Amino acid sequence: MSVVSKLKSLWPTDLHSRAFRRHLVRVSRPTSGASLILIEAFQPPSNVIALSLFAPLLAVDGVQVLAYHQTIQGPLKRLVARIRYHANPMGALTDNKLLMVAPSRAARRRAATAAVEILAGRPDPRQFESLEFEGTTIGDLVYDLYLRRTNEPTLDLADPRLLDVLTECIAYVCFWTEYFRKHPIEAVCVSHCVYHHGIPSRIALQHGIPTYQVTAESLYRMTDEFPMAYTDQTLFPEQFRQLDVDYRERGVEIARERLAKRFAGEVGVDMVYSTASAYGSLPDDENRVLAPSDRIKVLVAAHDFFDSPHSYGTNFYPDFYIWMHRLGELSQQVNYDWYVKTHPDIQGPGEEVLAEFVSKYPNFIVLPAETSHHAIIRDGIDVALTIFGTIGMEYPALGKPVVNGSRNNPHAAYEFSVTPKDVQEYEQILLNLGDHLYSPQADQILEYHFMRRIHQLQTWVFEDYDEYLRRIGGYRESMTTKAYSEYLETYSPERQERIQRALQRFLDSSDIRIGRQHFQD
Repeated sequence: MSVVSKLKSLWPTDLHSRAFRRHLVRVSRPTSGASLILIEAFQPPSNVIALSLFAPLLAVDGVQVLAYHQTIQGPLKRLVARIRYHANPMGALTDNKLLMVAPSRAARRRAATAAVEILAGRPDPRQFESLEFEGTTIGDLVYDLYLRRTNEPTLDLADPRLLDVLTECIAYVCFWTEYFRKHPIEAVCVSHCVYHHGIPSRIALQHGIPTYQVTAESLYRMTDEFPMAYTDQTLFPEQFRQLDVDYRERGVEIARERLAKRFAGEVGVDMVYSTASAYGSLPDDENRVLAPSDRIKVLVAAHDFFDSPHSYGTNFYPDFYIWMHRLGELSQQVNYDWYVKTHPDIQGPGEEVLAEFVSKYPNFIVLPAETSHHAIIRDGIDVALTIFGTIGMEYPALGKPVVNGSRNNPHAAYEFSVTPKDVQEYEQILLNLGDHLYSPQADQILEYHFMRRIHQLQTWVFEDYDEYLRRIGGYRESMTTKAYSEYLETYSPERQERIQRALQRFLDSSDIRIGRQHFQD
């Protein structure tokens, strides 16, 4: 195949994408001006739809929308990216302008030198996650990116791949620091606040530039108090008290019904990304999953070792692997029965990591991923441990206490699970679990679930999210270009105007997340 033929093959022929691009050309023409709105390129189609609605509202008074792509790839890969972008629907928002965030050789050399010096200092994981470069905290971003790219469960300072990831992220900091200094930036829109995606967001916040995480499901405004998305759960109690009493009472009853469906084994209830239920039917009474004993029985709800341990901020331990191995050490000081249940969506070599853990701490028993939590509770589990997992709400709803391994967990504003103030208190609780086997408060659980899964918008782009997912074939399909066609089928100028009014109300407010109140005409 000739070079020309190869380049032509890169041009997308997907009918969904082409139809949506034509739609954007009709309804949203790019403007050009001195000031810039930066939006992250090459995002899932549902995010592109969200950006097509949000970015034009930011681009007023001649402000130009400019897409950017962070890459350290060579010239050929960058050329491929540009070709693909010209056929990408997002190109219709930006007049096909694409900023290649490709740090110069000088920046890369500087970054490499800095990375070598940092790793030569042998920082421990706690020191590494708070690492700064030129005033920008990047340690947690580098940490998570390294775990994700390498499928390593914890940092390895001797791994040359860690040096590569650290060098790359420092180079991005060098690029963005210089770029923000030279160009007037009005706003920045990112896809994530974690991994390398979060670097421009953090530098923008340092400059006082409005920063947003934009997806079809949620729209967050980043602030110094809330630099990460999905951390506004701390506001739930106060927001709940401000709602109409009748609405609150109806919402709590809906939450009760939804939780009953989840615990009945229905898949995807208020968790659209879920592909299997952890609350399947009970096995026969004869098939016990826990060994009978009079000792306290502890369940460790394992996390995905490679999936962003810093998504809510820092925790009592730098990563999930270090957390579990510390539990292993503490387990040798107490006389409990210890069980581990694998994460339902465990990835990569997660099973091997658990096998290595159990070989080191044989007093832990691994329960198969398909084991129903109903069976675990029936057989007498006393308490569950998590960093910030959904089990922190689910087990209390079933009458079992949970101890969280982080202050930055989604349930920290409530008392139905235990959130220690620091790692010292956490470990003291673990060594004395008999004193902390409380009875969870059901009212708080229902309030939390209502606020998190019912009152809070599950999407601001589509009118009926459940119907949209049913039509498109489920959550996984919503990440494909079929999202474009589904959006166009329900598009109307009136619906777009309503969304734009809601977006403007959100922009005019100081709210952290777009919500139902912004859609009330």
